[in-house]
Amino acid sequence: MADSLPAVLSPTPGTSVRVVESPVETAAPAAERQPAPSPLAGVASPMLAISLLAAMHFLVDTAAGTINPLWQGFEDRLQLQRGGLLWVYVCWQAASSFSQLLFAWWADRAPQPWLIWAGPCVGAACMGLTGLAPNSFVLAALLVCAGLGIAAFHPEGAAAAGAVAPLQRSRMMSIFALWGYLGQSLGPYMSARITTDYGFGALVWWGLCGLAALAVLLTQRRYVPIPPLRHASRQQVSARETSWRDWALLLSVGTLRIIPSIGVPLVIAYWLSSPEFIGAVQSSFMIGVGAGSILCALLIRPKWERGLIWSQPLLAAPCLIAIPLVPQAWLATVVAVTGFMLGIALPVFISFGQQMLPHHPRAASSVTMGVSWGVAGGIAAAALWGMTALDQRPQTFYVLAAFSIAAGLLSLRLPHIAECEK
Repeated sequence: MADSLPAVLSPTPGTSVRVVESPVETAAPAAERQPAPSPLAGVASPMLAISLLAAMHFLVDTAAGTINPLWQGFEDRLQLQRGGLLWVYVCWQAASSFSQLLFAWWADRAPQPWLIWAGPCVGAACMGLTGLAPNSFVLAALLVCAGLGIAAFHPEGAAAAGAVAPLQRSRMMSIFALWGYLGQSLGPYMSARITTDYGFGALVWWGLCGLAALAVLLTQRRYVPIPPLRHASRQQVSARETSWRDWALLLSVGTLRIIPSIGVPLVIAYWLSSPEFIGAVQSSFMIGVGAGSILCALLIRPKWERGLIWSQPLLAAPCLIAIPLVPQAWLATVVAVTGFMLGIALPVFISFGQQMLPHHPRAASSVTMGVSWGVAGGIAAAALWGMTALDQRPQTFYVLAAFSIAAGLLSLRLPHIAECEK
């Protein structure tokens, strides 16, 4: 008799079901049975490892968030008209997102743990030098280099976070993502304050502070695990079912759900006028996203994950519609609630992607954390440009709400994965 038989899950109308391989259980004496693995089985010191990775993510995304409130300031400094740096914004988004897929495919063939440390150093250094850029072309070159450094970190860092405790992957990804969102909260606030008080040249010192913090973390790099080439799932997905449709669906859902997340800070940067107020509102948005990640880490169970992925964008749509309608005194609060609604499922979606494409964990992470952000950034910029041309810039939030609704509806097409349903 064969060692194993395929277990086929009965499909329900309108849903797709993934075929999994399950070993047939054989009787064994109690003394020979192995104890169940600990949920934190992965590395010798999982909490130290995830703390180091989270701290790295915090610094990387602090650097990435530095540019967010400064677009109008850079346009004034370089004597450009409003929207004159949108092409630089697209280059920045492409470098920090699309290149993640290239780094991921490379690392999926042979682990490249050094990218976890080298990428952030390049990102912090180049981001600090943007304050000295004499023209838009130098600014674009520095941002592209910074984006490549930031992109190099994310696939390997996310895969390492998942390898810390494979049976608690979503929780580890929530901790990892949370500190990234906190970094994105600090970055806009600090860069707005620094440039307002000391000028754009002071960004050099901001970059040097980041490099100093990275040097301290680098001394503890031996505690960070090298992630495996393949994601170790309790039930492996059949290789024949991992097709281009899986990649296309993951990218499409990821892009639609990221358009509002990336569009809110961008529209705020061009809608409001005071740099400090822009930084404060952008930071409140990222604080809301981080609070959603905390709730995800503490309360969300694996069997709830798929439902959360499709329901969260639908619930976020009314919040997006409310943003241009509320008084400025309530703006930061409404934006924070919107960030919470958009952020609670982001770590879950990253984990879901790794389970959906278990043979390419880094590439899956690059799609959910990188490529989808790049595509979404281009669409969000185009939407803002179009609404600006119509002199309807605040109404861009209505467009973002429509994308959020589309994300929720398309998420219903995601497969049921046995590991998530338990």
